[in-house]
Amino acid sequence: LRSLPPSANCQLIPPSAVSAYTGTDIRILNFGPLGADAVARVPVNDEDISLLFSAQTAAHDDIVVVESITAPDGELLYHLNDLSSADFSSAYFSQPLQSEGELTFYLPPVPQHPLRSGEYKIELYTAGGQPICDAAAVIRTGSALGTQAIDLNLWVLSEAPEVNQPEQRARLQADIRAAIDRILNQQEMRLGEIRFFEASQDEKVRFARSDENALGTICQAMALKVGSKRAWNMALVDEYRIFTEDNGEAEPVFGMAPLPGSAFAPGSPNSCGAIAWEAHEGDFNELGATIVHEGSHFLGLPHTTESDGIVFDLLADTPDCPAKVYDADASGKVEDTECAQTGADNYMFWQSSGVVQNFIITPAQAWTIRRHPFFYLQDATR
Repeated sequence: LRSLPPSANCQLIPPSAVSAYTGTDIRILNFGPLGADAVARVPVNDEDISLLFSAQTAAHDDIVVVESITAPDGELLYHLNDLSSADFSSAYFSQPLQSEGELTFYLPPVPQHPLRSGEYKIELYTAGGQPICDAAAVIRTGSALGTQAIDLNLWVLSEAPEVNQPEQRARLQADIRAAIDRILNQQEMRLGEIRFFEASQDEKVRFARSDENALGTICQAMALKVGSKRAWNMALVDEYRIFTEDNGEAEPVFGMAPLPGSAFAPGSPNSCGAIAWEAHEGDFNELGATIVHEGSHFLGLPHTTESDGIVFDLLADTPDCPAKVYDADASGKVEDTECAQTGADNYMFWQSSGVVQNFIITPAQAWTIRRHPFFYLQDATR
């Protein structure tokens, strides 16, 4: 006899966002409170090309779990029998669909499994028994052909003079655009508008040096400042750290973003990415490459090869770099130097090679992300 919380107390996508995109190429379906054991049915039309589904639990420390996804023709696309199972395998997802507080997944993840028309059935539950207080589906319709564009919002939380001075800001913007377009242009995509948003001194003091525990708070604060529109939201901080399994210490990284992120949800802790200024040592081109790398995580692309050399993406045209073959120094990690001929030049390799002029995006990677609701057909009305 589990109670359903009022949807107003837990709302992923507000009605204003839904009405704003009615009649364009974006359709937003709000499901409201679903309970602890839930079924969401998502209708997909012939012209629809992608589906982004999110669900949020009332208790932020509870875990939202997708038990199964069934396609309109009855094919079981995904099934998780046991939350703790180590034998997970799926042709659609590289890892189990479960996350603390809020979960998002994206279809279609690979070209060999395009979106199908009809009704998708999604079965969910929470590990702790707390109700799912809201769920939503963002569906994009229309054509994925032609040049696709995506906008970028940068919230400047860094205290570095280089990113806060007008003359430096102009060069930063030009170099970021060049680095991102160098990758996207390979597959008929491009960066649209770049918008800079200023932070107060208090916001910089609070967020300029952050770790992964702060990402949710940063995203929610950024949404208040910037909004949650049709664009990448990226917070430019001075330093960003993640906790590693090697020693439990927080280590600095270039950036971080959820995989995938949530769209049009201003209260979501997964609505932005973080980019670390100091790790790039003043290299604006490398900074741009990191933005498009983390931004592509946000759109649903995993690393081509993970650091352990054991986990790989599901795309047919991205090379794998298995540790059993290429971990020459037996460090337990496959480095960019060891994988130089087997994928280190791909922009979604787990580690940056630093040669940003040579980063590659494959047709399958582009096929996946150009359908995302954040992309739009260039020159189309939005």
